[in-house]
Amino acid sequence: ASYDQATVGADVMGDAHYYLKGNEAVQASIVDGQIVSIELPNVVELKVTDTPPVVKGATATNQTKDADMETGLRIKVPPFIDIGEMLRVDTRTGEYLERA
Repeated sequence: ASYDQATVGADVMGDAHYYLKGNEAVQASIVDGQIVSIELPNVVELKVTDTPPVVKGATATNQTKDADMETGLRIKVPPFIDIGEMLRVDTRTGEYLERA
């Protein structure tokens, strides 16, 4: 195990940067001294930075609204979620799971 820091290119990261706030530990596959892939945790906790206000009477179970997370990720959330809340997000699907 090594705790060395390394720079990873966008071609390897893909959309993974939307799930990382900084200083998280991730698994990396290294071939010939180059990082070729990374493995994110299945679930991360991110803070809501922007979302439309709660709409009274919006209680339908399949209703959602957009929410911007602190990393720039945009996900669909239930109507009761508000700015400043911490949410658990599935990194495999990019979907809201629950409040943290």
